[in-house]
Amino acid sequence: MAAESNNYAQIGVINRFGAGAALIDKEMDELITRKNDIPLQGSRFFRKVTADTLVHKEGTVGSGLEQPVIQEDSDDLRHVTPAPGFDVTLTAQTLRSAIRVTRTLNINQRIKKVNELMSGLMDSARRNLEYAFADVFNNAFAAAVVGADGVPLCSGSHPNEMIMTGTWDNEETGGALTPASYSTMRVNMGLRTSETGEVMPMSPDMLMVSRSNEEKAWQILESNHIPDSTLLGKNWNMGSTGLFVYDYLTDQNNYFMIDNSDVASKGGLIYFEKEAPQIRENPEKKADIIFDEYLRMTYATGFSTSKAIQGNVGA
Repeated sequence: MAAESNNYAQIGVINRFGAGAALIDKEMDELITRKNDIPLQGSRFFRKVTADTLVHKEGTVGSGLEQPVIQEDSDDLRHVTPAPGFDVTLTAQTLRSAIRVTRTLNINQRIKKVNELMSGLMDSARRNLEYAFADVFNNAFAAAVVGADGVPLCSGSHPNEMIMTGTWDNEETGGALTPASYSTMRVNMGLRTSETGEVMPMSPDMLMVSRSNEEKAWQILESNHIPDSTLLGKNWNMGSTGLFVYDYLTDQNNYFMIDNSDVASKGGLIYFEKEAPQIRENPEKKADIIFDEYLRMTYATGFSTSKAIQGNVGA
């Protein structure tokens, strides 16, 4: 059985010479549609926002104040004020794509597949969104990609809103995923402090790993005893968080711990949607082009700061 070469007769057109040739082939008994299911995984971590313009700007305010001090009634009152926050600006970009079907193909198709072939237009929008969500995690340690406070999503030098309280840290010392590194990450999130430098623990409920780290992560979270330990000590991390395998992580060594309990208030990850993906008919389609549709979407993804995320670049 010899293989046949696939050719595009004309880019952007489904006609009887290219992608639609098999639909009118008299010898063709059946056409199997290739699977095009793309998992949408990352949207759960993003807070969706809208704006009147193509630019979304947001900042933070807080009510964190220094604690009261001992004073006599005759002492001058000690006035305190909340610290200002950080601002981030996202600019939405418009993305478009289109597809056409000739009248000849639509009339003569023996195996009715034209509509299925065109359905890929919306699927391409879904894939584009998923990769945009993943980009935030794939650039979590990149010095060139910064959030509202001027540092990457995961960093050891996030400035506090109250500058006198110094910095906070959500980047672990790089190392492979092990029971010890997982435990350290979970403890560090529990030691998180607020802008005033006081107790503000995070309670992580999810471990995000790549496909390559799935087995090790499962062992850490499901084993009765500490994995890879000859002492058979009890695994205190068993069942401590859920497991999320993110297939779109490009660096297979990266892993993250997330407090995903309240994205609305803790969600430093932002999905700015100005125009949801929509399929429209081309008002200027040519004669004998029975279908001429185009996809349009306008959005941006980004982040401000997020104390609900702890990251390790891995090893």
